[in-house]
Formats: sequence, C-alpha cells, structure tokens
Amino acid sequence: MEIKKFITIIFIGLLNFAFGQEELSTLNSRYFIKQDFPQNKSARANKKVIFLSDTLQLPFVDDFSKNRIRSSVIPNPNLAFDTVYTLFRVNGQATDSFKIYFDTTYFNVFDSVSGNFFLFPQKTDTVIFYSDTLNIGKPTDTIIGWPSVEIEVIGKDTTYLTVTPTNQGKNVIDTITLVFDSEFYYWTTNGAFWNNSLAIDQPTYGIITLDGTDNQGYPYDMTLPSTYGIGDVLTSKPINLDYPSSDSIYLSFFYQPQGYGEAPNPQDSLTLEFYDIANQEWKYAWSSIGKVYQPFDEVYIFIEDSTYLKNGFQFRFKCYSTLSGSFDLWHLDYVRISRFRNQNDPIDDLAILNPPPSYLNDYTSVPWKQYKRSPAAISKQNFILDLNNLSNDGKVFTNYYKVYDEDKNQLFNSSPVIQPYDVSGPSAPANSPFKVQHFLNSSPNNYVFPTSGFAGKSKVQFHIENSTNTTPDANRDNDTVTTIQTFDSYFAYDDGIAEQAYSINEAGAMLAYKFDIPHADTLKGLLINFPEMLEDQSDRRFRIMVWKNLDEGPVYEGVLGEPITAGANNFVRFPLAEEVLVSGEFYVGWLQTLAKKMYVGFDFNIDNQKNIFYTVNNGINWYNTSFEGSLLIRPDFGVAQIDAVGLEEISPVLEEPKVDFSISPNPASNQATISASNYDYQTFNLYDVSGRNVANGNFTNNHTFDVTHLKRGVYFLHVTNLTTLQSTVKPLMIK
Repeated sequence: MEIKKFITIIFIGLLNFAFGQEELSTLNSRYFIKQDFPQNKSARANKKVIFLSDTLQLPFVDDFSKNRIRSSVIPNPNLAFDTVYTLFRVNGQATDSFKIYFDTTYFNVFDSVSGNFFLFPQKTDTVIFYSDTLNIGKPTDTIIGWPSVEIEVIGKDTTYLTVTPTNQGKNVIDTITLVFDSEFYYWTTNGAFWNNSLAIDQPTYGIITLDGTDNQGYPYDMTLPSTYGIGDVLTSKPINLDYPSSDSIYLSFFYQPQGYGEAPNPQDSLTLEFYDIANQEWKYAWSSIGKVYQPFDEVYIFIEDSTYLKNGFQFRFKCYSTLSGSFDLWHLDYVRISRFRNQNDPIDDLAILNPPPSYLNDYTSVPWKQYKRSPAAISKQNFILDLNNLSNDGKVFTNYYKVYDEDKNQLFNSSPVIQPYDVSGPSAPANSPFKVQHFLNSSPNNYVFPTSGFAGKSKVQFHIENSTNTTPDANRDNDTVTTIQTFDSYFAYDDGIAEQAYSINEAGAMLAYKFDIPHADTLKGLLINFPEMLEDQSDRRFRIMVWKNLDEGPVYEGVLGEPITAGANNFVRFPLAEEVLVSGEFYVGWLQTLAKKMYVGFDFNIDNQKNIFYTVNNGINWYNTSFEGSLLIRPDFGVAQIDAVGLEEISPVLEEPKVDFSISPNPASNQATISASNYDYQTFNLYDVSGRNVANGNFTNNHTFDVTHLKRGVYFLHVTNLTTLQSTVKPLMIK
C-alpha cells in the first residue's frame, strides 16, 4: 500500500483541521455493488422468506472471491414453495386470536321436564406456539385450557357468559416462501456485504464488510447519531463437525479494522461466536476491540470442545458499532475450517488480488462516439494485474485474458504471461503479492476493442476475463475475475463505488474537476453521485459551473438547483440548460450558496488528486485537494444510460422554485402531506429511482397520501401548478 494513501486514511481528522474548508465524511447509507447474488435480511428479520439449510461438509473454505451469501430477494420458483406462517394454531387451525381459561368452562342445557340444568364440560382447546422463525413448523410451547365463555341453552334461547381469559393473544398469519438450499451458498446475513473496494491489501479478491447498515444499505437505527448496538451479523450454514478432537480441527480467518472506511472505536468490537446445539444458544469464542487501520491479521482457533464437535455446528461474526450509518468497519477474508491442521499452517494458493480498474488511458469510461474516432489512442498499451502468492513456495504460473462481447461471444484470447512484472525471476515469489503486465494495444497482442458490429448503439460493454493457472493450487475460486469495460456517453475517472463523501464547508465555495478530452464535443449534463447522509440536504443550493481554465470566469453558470440523492453509488443526471462546446482541457463543478456541506461520493481506489480543485474566495485562489482519490462526477455528452434516476421528464435540475411546497414528515413511513403556499389546482407525481410512477393525484393547498405500500428508499415528488404549468421536484425518503 502506498504511504500517501495510508496518510489519507489514518489522518483524515488532522487534514480536516489543517485545511479547514474541505473534508471527507463517512457514508451513512450503503447502496453497494450491484452483485450477482443480491442480499436480503435474515430469516429472523424477514418472515417473508425462510431458508432451508443443508449441512456443509469439511473442508469449509471461503476466500470471498465469489458472493456466497444466500439470496432471498428473488426466490427461484424451482427451488421454493409457499406456506403459511403463524405464531400459534388453535386446535390445528390458524386463527386471528385466542382466549383461553385454565379452569373448566361448561355447556349448560336446561331440561324443561325436570326443571334442572345439566352441565357438560366443554371440549378443551390446544394452543401450539411456533415462535422459532428459523425453524418454521417447529413447536416451541403448548398450552391446554377451555374456551373463555360458558353457554346456557334454555329452550331456543342461547346465552353466552364471558369469562375473563387466563391467557390470550393475537396471531401473526403470513404467507412465507421457503427457499430450498443450494450448495453454492455458505452464509446468511442481515447486512454484511460483499465487495472488493473497502479493505486495504486484502489477501485475495473479494472481502466481507460489517458495519452499521443493513442489507438494504440503510442505517439500523437513525433515531440518534450515537445509537449503538449489534450491527451486521454474518452466520455460517450448519457444518458437520462430528469428529474426534484428535483430528485437530482449526477455524482460521483474516480480519482488518477500518480499511478505507471509518475506524471502529475502542468500545466497538468484532466478535466470533459458536453455536451450542444442545442448549440452542450462541457462545463467545473470540473478539477484537475497535482500533484504527492495521494490515490483515490471521486468527487461528482450535476447536476441541465436544460441545461444538457435532453435526450442525455453526459460527457467526457480529460487530458492535454505531447504528446510524456505515460506521466502525470490519473486513473479513479467507475463512477456513478443516481437519488435521496446525497453528499458522500456510495456504497453498496463488490468487488474483485486484483486477485492473480500466483498459483505457486516463479514464475508466469514455463516450462510445469518442472511442470510435480514435480507439488506438484511447486504449492502453499495457495494463497491470495484481496477484498474491499465499504459499511458502515460489510458483510457476501462467496468466492470460479473454475478451467477450455482451452476448458472451469470445472476441480475443491474449498471449500468456509467465513471469512477474515487478520482481525478478521466472516464478511468483513466496508469501508475497506481485504484479503481472499484460499487453493490450501493443505487441504481441495489438488489441483494441472493436468498433464495428454495434450499429445504432450508444452504449457498448466488453467483458474481460482475467485468469491464472498454477499447480498445485488449493483454491480455484480466486483464479478468474471478470471485469466490464463500459462505453456510454460520459467520461469517468472513478470505479463507480464511493468509500466516503467529500464536501466543502464554506458559503460561496466552488469545486472544479479537470478533464481533458481527445475530441471537441458538446457537453449536455453532469452525472453526480450525491450520497444519502443523516443530514437533510434539501436546503442546499448550488449552480453547476463549467470553466475552460481556472484563471478566468466560467463559460457556463447554471440556475440554482438542489442536490438530489439516490444512494451511495447511484448517479443522478443533471442536464445543462444550455449545451456547452468543449475541447481539450476543461473543468466541471459547482458553486454552493450556503456554509453547509454538499456531499459528493469519493472513490479511494483510483487517484485523481491532481484533477480536483476548490476555492473559498470567489476563484481568486484555487487549491488542489489534499485527498487522494476521485470524485463521483462525470461529464455527459449525450443521455447516459445510467441505472439510477436520470429521467429528462422529471428534470432533476431545478430552476428557481416556481411551485412552493413542503413535504412532511420527511422521512415518512405511513402518510406524507404536501403543503402548498397557494390554493391553485395542482397535480403531483411520485417517482422511484428507476423512474416508475408510484403515486399521483390532484389537490389544492394540502394533500395527504398513503405511502405504506412503498419500499424504503428515496423517491422524487414532482408537483405541477396547473394554472402556471410550472413545476418543482423534491426528494421524499420512505423509511
């Protein structure tokens, strides 16, 4: 790891103090990587979907190069079925409620001949409870009693005499989906997430990060900034450990605090627990108190207690952290359990560590129309791939890459690389990371991404599969990594993932981001990532600016607008009111009107510090940022096909407000009320981040509408005055 990056992470607070106006902040919400295997809440937190777990066999090895957390977002219809979940059943039936009396109640019948009542004990009720949501259908308690009513029958008249019940309760009756297991998955979680971005120098590609946000990217508790408790929990599937202690079974794993996120404090911790099957409880096994960044450390735990040497053993990691955002980060890698091990035994594995971020000069993405004009000039001649040899021995290896189109047709197979780039010798060095250099637009490959065969397309993607081979190799999962090279309508420096948020805390401050493009083009908008934070940013106002150089005034100054947030790694497209012709070097950014932080996503993994500038004195003095990384700001020369909101018809860039209204409460959970400042006839439309209309209606002055059917997230309320035909958009958070 570069020393300067270490300084950036460890001494952010000192830098803030020294430079005052600019700073980096922890993200409060985490809409992370769009994964092949999306995550959802664990069964205990979400009764809609329950996993049926198969037992894993030893050895258990997961280096997180693949996301093996079980998904329940979209259950496979071939591997799932629906059933009815209840808290209890009365006499085998799912009823809405029960009332039961522990003494006998009677059915009394009057005999008109004898003039006497004949008492018959009523039939008992049996209430069976099913409170274990992890074991659907497993009874947890049973009570037997009589109906809490006595019945008298005289002639044809029936009287019901209510008896105060000894016990009663209301039921929860829900249709749930039972998902059958797949051998691919190893874990369940309520929020731990797979990524390859937040840790520093991890052992292999892919890690699991635990923090204070759930699997939807939201804080566990937003009531106070300091709320504290159990955050993410990562739980293994059952494992067969039915072996004698003489088999020397060890569990080992690597962990790191902080990484590129916020450091856990001393009162925070990462804890490992084992499941006691006989007593059905989790027990402490290991923990680490919070601390600032340190390199990954490997922990070995000898499992010899007969309590755990059983079929069905489970273990889990959990973090104690601040629950109001992505705070107190812990990272896990390379978890192993197997027999006949020793303390500190090596891993005979050569693995890909980090794939190249881009195959283009200077940028991670350029507009397709720009690339087609000069593919050779834009393509890199060479690119670097990071690998790691965890073995005690040097290894002879072969590394190569293949290129595929979007339909998975192979376009190219590279010449192999058989020796390291950064160390001498023909083999991978023992117990060390190393690099290999691949040739792209240079001999012997002389390859550029093709431009023919894509007629009518403005967005094109190529899939590059990087692979390495060596023998022996204990883990093949981390030998191949596929990356995607995207050509759309924008220039990008970043990798699309914000580790933190950048801001300037000065009224009148300006932020400028330098770009240098090969061909003159018409700038039509900016793609900006304004991440969700605890602060309400609806009162922040800014003007988009474009400069030819920073020695002169802007060549474009937009109208006042408001930042629209759409998740930590989603972009909102802000169209320019007038298109701007630019060529060569130019700068994009904004002027902010208030001394309040306007947060923008910041990527630590690609360094473009030299291109980020700010001023706090009306452009008299411009300063280069003190932080290494890239802003999530992208100049757009068309209409980018981004996945977040960017619909022209919603017009996310606002002119001076023409429809004055407020939304309360915001965030909302049950109902939201629109309050307008006039009594004109108005119409409203509510859009989700994909642009889908989820609510609409007409009103004058005030209107309350239901939001209980909406999922948690950010929505955009578009209000139009039907007299003036003027509109305003404001964000609405559903919690």
